[in-house]
Amino acid sequence: MKDYERIRADISKHFKNEIENLKLEVIRLRNENTDLQVENFTLKRDIQEYKNQLESISDSQKSLLGLTATINHLI
Repeated sequence: MKDYERIRADISKHFKNEIENLKLEVIRLRNENTDLQVENFTLKRDIQEYKNQLESISDSQKSLLGLTATINHLI
C-alpha cells in the first residue's frame, strides 16, 4: 500500500508540475502575442504613411522613383 501511495504522490506531483509549466507557457505565448500585435499595428501604420507619401508625389516623381529602383536592382 505504501508503494501505491508513493507512486500516486509522484504522479500527482508530476501532473502538478506539468500544469504549472503549461500555465507559464500560456503566459509566455500571451505576452508574445501582445508584442506581435503591437508590431503588426506599427507596421500597418508605417505602410499607411508610405502609401500616403506615395500618393502625394507627382507622376513625374513616380517615374523617377521607378527608374531609381530599376537602376538599384541592376547594380
